[in-house]
Amino acid sequence: ERHLMVFASITMAFSSAVSLAVPSYSGKIIDMSLSKAEDSNNIDNESESPLRLLLGLLGIMTLSGVAGFFRIFWQAQAGHRLVARLRRTLYAAILSQDAAYFDSMNQGDLISRLSSDANLVQSAVTDQALGLGRNVVMAIGAVAMLFYTSVSLALVSVAILPPIAVCARTMGRRMKERQKRVQELHAAATSLAEQALTCIRTVHQFVAESWESQQYNRAINQAHGEAIKNIKLQALFGSAMQLVVNLALLCVLGFGGMLVQRGVLSPGDLASFVMYSVMMGGNISGISSQYVDLMKAVAAATRVFEIVDREPPIPPPDIVNPPENEILWSADDQNTTDSATSIRGSTVRLDDDSFERLE
Repeated sequence: ERHLMVFASITMAFSSAVSLAVPSYSGKIIDMSLSKAEDSNNIDNESESPLRLLLGLLGIMTLSGVAGFFRIFWQAQAGHRLVARLRRTLYAAILSQDAAYFDSMNQGDLISRLSSDANLVQSAVTDQALGLGRNVVMAIGAVAMLFYTSVSLALVSVAILPPIAVCARTMGRRMKERQKRVQELHAAATSLAEQALTCIRTVHQFVAESWESQQYNRAINQAHGEAIKNIKLQALFGSAMQLVVNLALLCVLGFGGMLVQRGVLSPGDLASFVMYSVMMGGNISGISSQYVDLMKAVAAATRVFEIVDREPPIPPPDIVNPPENEILWSADDQNTTDSATSIRGSTVRLDDDSFERLE
């Protein structure tokens, strides 16, 4: 999947570059339009410059949309291949464990690692990894363009970065621990259901349907309660980050308006700066939320690779299947019709105690 991820990264870089160019050219279009409106007597071929610039942006954005299609396609293809190989590796690792390991583990927990945990790892390696990379590139590019446009306004905008970084790091650690607990509770509930369904005849014989249902409901409610706590924490973090970003945007608008009145900044530059500020804030919020999701996936990956990296105390024997038609035993051709038996696609004929080996 490496080449698919490389191709997806290239298309992501192209679309990110186009997105970073749009605010700057939008500001230029605004300034060009205002200058033409103020100088109404100067009407020449340059009056079509904003239109030509818009058409150029439209063409570049169309190419960016095509690149986005291929990025999503290659990213999804790489993710499906990855999760398939991960599940094969995990399943082989589970089968290679010793009997004592299966006595200490619930079957539902093993099934949960094969299903939900593997999906979280897939999301982390493909969707969240590329999404996080795109947000980081866009945020860095937006900050660079902010300083290029106006250093004083840029200092006001980037003042929100340190508190967001500290909060994201702290929240990510807590979310990782809680997500691991949620996965363990869901695995326990799956184990209860698997045990009841495997022994369903016994459950019916002892009329234990209500008791099994209560056990499963209790486990699901416990997992649900822990997941709700996790969601509340994530919602609190997301809303706080959005509030900080909006406050920074209001400060930029107020201070930028003063600079425009003084003639230090043009209206088009202020519009570009606001667009870059919104872009920076959105990508920083995306980085914080994706970092939290990435910590959830790390918790799931820990559960998966606990089995993959585990060496059983008693290694499994090396089972070598003999090649087809390697050894054939046959009796004399006399009276072999009734005693002919097919084994692995070959015919073994038995006749009394007389055998001979066919090379």
